[in-house]
This record gives sequence, structure tokens and C-alpha cells, in this order.
Amino acid sequence: DHKGGPVMTSEVFPSDLDMTSIGLTVSNHVDYETKMSVMDEMLAYVNKDGIIQTYFDSSRPRTGQSSIASSVNTALLISF
Repeated sequence: DHKGGPVMTSEVFPSDLDMTSIGLTVSNHVDYETKMSVMDEMLAYVNKDGIIQTYFDSSRPRTGQSSIASSVNTALLISF
């Protein structure tokens, strides 16, 4: 049982591209222009190799397979 603050992490996490991607995919009430605008913002968070990062926060340069897969899947679904 740990008491106190977080260990090896922070208390506040930025929004992540993975859940945003899922939200955009399942939200029928969000219009096309808004979805494209969010996708454009997501594409601003890539590393030097062009790989989509996990968070909407350049100070946390993390990547993960699920974030990448969700982001690419959402881009494809929105585009068609």
C-alpha cells in the first residue's frame, strides 16, 4: 500500500491521441470539419522520425503502438 504522491510519474497527464482517436471514430455528432481540425492538430505531435506521439504534449515525447494504430485508423475512417 503506497501512501503519498505518484511514483515515477506525475499527477497530471496530458490528453492522449489514442482516446481522442477513439472518440472521433465513435462520435457521430462531431462534424467532418471539426474531426479534420483535430486530426491536423494530432499530426503536429510527431517525433523526428515522423511517428505519431502518445500525448498532446511535446514535453512528453512518448510513442506507443496503440496510439499510432488508433490515430492512423481514425485518419483513414474520417477520410472516407
